[in-house]
Amino acid sequence: MYKTIIISILAAFTAHIVDAQSVLSPALAETLSLADVENRDQVIYLVETGEPATGIVEEYHESGQIKSRRSVVTGKADGRVCL
Repeated sequence: MYKTIIISILAAFTAHIVDAQSVLSPALAETLSLADVENRDQVIYLVETGEPATGIVEEYHESGQIKSRRSVVTGKADGRVCL
């Protein structure tokens, strides 16, 4: 019974979609590299389209390992930065 309640709650949160992008769970959105975005006036935009970014923005070391990871929702940082 508890598993059913938890699954229902998770489904309700992840099902909330606006403009085909996840609002409450950016982890379900696309992963972007630092080269795919630009920061203008503390808003993160996609380089290709100029629209505010939603997803996970990752920065890499020269060795290819992840240097940092940040969630972004409609151009604004959301949550913690993982270093």
